[in-house]
Amino acid sequence: VQDIQSRKDAETRLIEMVAALQRAQALKEHYLGRSNDERMRLSALLNIVKFGIMFIDRDRRVTYTNQAAADMWGLDKREEVTGMRDIAVLDLSTDKRVDDAAYREHLTEVLSRNRRSEPYDILFRDGHVIREQSTPVPSADGRQTIGRVWVFEDVTEALQTQRRLTELAECDPLTGLLNRRRFHDELERQIADAMRRGTRLAL
Repeated sequence: VQDIQSRKDAETRLIEMVAALQRAQALKEHYLGRSNDERMRLSALLNIVKFGIMFIDRDRRVTYTNQAAADMWGLDKREEVTGMRDIAVLDLSTDKRVDDAAYREHLTEVLSRNRRSEPYDILFRDGHVIREQSTPVPSADGRQTIGRVWVFEDVTEALQTQRRLTELAECDPLTGLLNRRRFHDELERQIADAMRRGTRLAL
């Protein structure tokens, strides 16, 4: 006769532990599936918007780029830049910008300050104008940043329309000369400039 109660108790505890692990694994797979579904929904949303969007992590590596951003920067495949440092992505589009040095200086200034940047217009050699803005992405606890999100908007058509409306408001449509309102505005500006400089003005 042998008392096996302790062994039975140990087997029962082991069975309960295995069952608990199986439940935890099933729950983990469930939440992972939901997380992947949510990620796919977010990716589909970001790919359908007209704004270019790029996420950079705290090591300044690209973690996500939507199709609009890839098209604006002339990237063949957006997946290829994932994992690349931001400076390497810049190098891929250096010849597309009119003033690459000024843009790099702007980026250095933005990255030196941990806050939302002001809108900045990038002039491309093909005539397109891309307006860029970025903001830090805070961590879940809000104590630090996990990177930065960059948003790009093609404002070429809007700027052309704005210039055309300005021309219509300030110029005579027949001759192309400045109209009376613009003439008076320019005259006032010239007079004020002459008074400030202490010079004479003739009309």
